[in-house]
Amino acid sequence: MTWVQKIIYLFLNTLAKTVLGIYYRKITVNGTENIPEDASVLVCPNHPNTMLDPVLMANILPFRLFFLANYGLFKTKLTNFLMSDIFFCIPVKREKDMAPGEPVNNLTTIKLCHKKLSDGGSIFMAPEGTSFLYKRIRKLKDGIARIALFAARRNKWNSKVAILPIGTNYEDTTMFRSEVIINIGKPIFIDDYKAEFKKNKEGVSDVVMKDLRARMEALSLHTQDEQEAQMLHWAEALKGPFDRYEERLVYQQETTKTIRFQKNNLPKDFEQLWEKAYEYFETLKQAGISLDYDFSKTEKQVKNKSALYTFNRIFGAPFYFIGRILHWVWYAPYALYLKLKLYAGYESMVKILGGLVLFLLFYPLFLFLLIYFGDPPFIIGTLILLIITAALLQPYERAGRKLKESKRILALENKEQLLEKRKYLLKEFRSRKLI
Repeated sequence: MTWVQKIIYLFLNTLAKTVLGIYYRKITVNGTENIPEDASVLVCPNHPNTMLDPVLMANILPFRLFFLANYGLFKTKLTNFLMSDIFFCIPVKREKDMAPGEPVNNLTTIKLCHKKLSDGGSIFMAPEGTSFLYKRIRKLKDGIARIALFAARRNKWNSKVAILPIGTNYEDTTMFRSEVIINIGKPIFIDDYKAEFKKNKEGVSDVVMKDLRARMEALSLHTQDEQEAQMLHWAEALKGPFDRYEERLVYQQETTKTIRFQKNNLPKDFEQLWEKAYEYFETLKQAGISLDYDFSKTEKQVKNKSALYTFNRIFGAPFYFIGRILHWVWYAPYALYLKLKLYAGYESMVKILGGLVLFLLFYPLFLFLLIYFGDPPFIIGTLILLIITAALLQPYERAGRKLKESKRILALENKEQLLEKRKYLLKEFRSRKLI
């Protein structure tokens, strides 16, 4: 890496750290003591957030990273320059990146990775291959083991190459000001597999990947299928919100284990509970009511809340519409994401990049024009209005959603039946230690 590239990497990393600090309310990193010293590292996290996972890894780790990227991004001179020399990426071929009949051959990639590792470099490699939004570790690609073993054999099992398993857990993969918990596991030193390689040359990759998968599952939230994920979602709706995401993640991990145990060992009872829960929560979904709504509230309480929301909507309307004009940059990135019809995994990055550009362009220009053309009373009044409307935008929109929900609840004719079903589910979920 040249001195120019080092400066570019430092600049991009500093910019990313600043932006991530704004976008996320809190980023917690556990297990930093597991980061190996004096080793070349293959950084292997789960991959729930397409663009932000590698950015987060580059920010939390104390060494520079190279990244594996789709071969299709390197096909022009410009993109090849950007990906190779600016973003420090290594091309990896996939079948869908190739022309019809063109073989998928990544020997060059393996050799290039070996060179980076031999030079003391570290590489980000997502073992799942592609991004996946759901709380699940999918089948892992064995390319990681093959690259690590290639380096170990070339260096006569004195490679000092470590595979570092990481679990990246997003409170919400797309929500602004949400939290992220990153758990770093104990490294897998590939030189320790020398005896296994001699004994089982063909199967040693499977052994390495099995060990990696076990560690990744322990570090992240892993639901084996949609049924597990859905039951966990329902359990959370019955339990209610958590004050801290750390507590919620621990609850999710422990409850997932309980759900899996009951599903495998008490299948008949589990299916009966599943059917009752599905009937109840599907009714709420069809009615447009939050799954965590508590039907023990009286009709008078609902009407009082509805009146309060109506009051807020009426008297807050002028400030809201002024705020939408003054702070249009808040909404533009998401509108762009919807317009482009991108995969959901790109939503956060579009918000971040769009917000970064628009904020840097709009607010400084707005303030410059305000100061240049306005007199002191007008400037002070506008700044106060800017702050007030910024504070009121989200509460106003939240009140609108709650008002609509209140109207739907008041229109329900089977509230008593839903209350009884909720009581039954609360009792059953508690007895099974799901809440």
